[in-house]
Amino acid sequence: MTGCPPILHCAIAQMNARLGDVDGNIREARRLAHQAAAQGARLIILPEGCLTGNAIGSPAQQAVLPLEPGPFQPLSECAAAQNITICAGFAAAFGDKFNVVHAIVEPAGRVLFQRKAFRAS
Repeated sequence: MTGCPPILHCAIAQMNARLGDVDGNIREARRLAHQAAAQGARLIILPEGCLTGNAIGSPAQQAVLPLEPGPFQPLSECAAAQNITICAGFAAAFGDKFNVVHAIVEPAGRVLFQRKAFRAS
């Protein structure tokens, strides 16, 4: 059939994030992205909070990452090497609280941030 868009193979992965173990969680995200790419995926979607862990019940223990590309360099290198886009969630500082954000790490090196919508009460 002519005019059909190309097929995008996606992977959705689950992982057991460790609260505050950002380096270990990033290593696991890289491993899962590598495995997904080896099976033909060009996009992997990882869970909310997978890079920092999620301390909803204990906010004082919540690790956060800044909304800048630097800390995501290991994922950028993996995305480029595997030609895969990686979407991974993490917590970011939001005033005296934290907000859940997804990093979208493209193979070309660009890192985009998608914040969860905030609704005032």
